[in-house]
This record gives sequence, C-alpha cells and structure tokens, in this order.
Amino acid sequence: MKKLLMIAGSSLLLSLILSCAVGPRLIDSSFIYPSIRTEGIAVLPIGGDVADIATRKDIGLSFEKILAKKYPNIKIVGVEYTGGKLLEGNLMNDYKEVIAAYQMTEQIKSDELERIKTAIGFRYLVIPIVQNYHKEEVKDGNKYTITLESQVWDYSAKKIVFRIMTEGEDSPSYLGIFDKQTLTAAAEKAIKVAVKAFPKPE
Repeated sequence: MKKLLMIAGSSLLLSLILSCAVGPRLIDSSFIYPSIRTEGIAVLPIGGDVADIATRKDIGLSFEKILAKKYPNIKIVGVEYTGGKLLEGNLMNDYKEVIAAYQMTEQIKSDELERIKTAIGFRYLVIPIVQNYHKEEVKDGNKYTITLESQVWDYSAKKIVFRIMTEGEDSPSYLGIFDKQTLTAAAEKAIKVAVKAFPKPE
C-alpha cells in the first residue's frame, strides 16, 4: 500500500510539473485587484482551433469557475452570458475578427471592441485562446496536452493588460484510477496556472 501511495504521489507531482507557464508574460501596472473588484470580469468565448463546440463551452466554464474561486467577492460573468450577448447583438463574427486581427498585427480593432464592450458591459474582458492541443494514445488510455493563451483586455485603456501562455496535460495515472482523460481536464490545469498569476485578492 505504501508503495502504491508513493507511486500515486509521484503521478500527482508529475502532473503539477507538466502544468506550467511557458514563454514571457505581461501584467500591466494598471491591472490591480482594486480595479478588478470595482469593474468585475467577463470571460469571453474560447478562441483558437477547437472544433468541438461542447469542449469550447466546457473550457470556458472551467475558466469562469477557477476565476470565481480566486475572486469569490467579485462579479464574474462567463461564456454563457457573454456568448449570449454576442449572439444577441450579432457580434460573434466581430469577436472572431478582433482575435484574428490581434494575432496577426498585435493591434486591437477598436470599433469592434467598442461594440463588444457595449453589448457585454464590462471593462475587463478575459479572452482565452487555444494555441494548440494534441491527443496521443498511450498505455491505459489517452494523453491530452494543450497550450492556452489567456489575455485580459482593458476596454478603457484600449490595450491588453494581462497575457500569459500556459500548458496543461491530462494522462492516465500509474494506478489507472482516472480512466477517462479529456482535453477539458488538461485545459483546467493550464487555466489554474494562468489564474494564479492574476493579481492577488487583498
């Protein structure tokens, strides 16, 4: 039993090691807890190359849940609210264009952003973007890896005030307890690393 517990502990440690920040990150000096507490945060639909709509939604819901755990006293709205507002205002294509334009030029399309902010009503817009993901068949199941870029756009300043790239992995444990691996579980690990870098509650 002791040996099994040691193996399980090693598996958990490996999982934590494989969930990490990669590359440089940006945290603007204006992005501070008092501002977040006053303005609240809106999590927008997942960007990037994830074709499965259900998985997109699950990753977005996970981001909202993990943010809410860090900031229990702050108003946070998630993808069901923001996605609904974008659809209601016929702004989903505008949203996709804003993300695509920024990825190509690192410039924010202010006209589209204005319409998005007006529809959603929040200053801070969290935009999670899946940069890449991979599924690999391994012994006892599948291994999922994902690279997630998490951005916070400050509508008032018309700029990105927070950006971090994180990786997460979900694979079978040595004990075979977790027999169903998912991309969402891998994404949750990447999200937790990203949210940990957000300003600390006071």
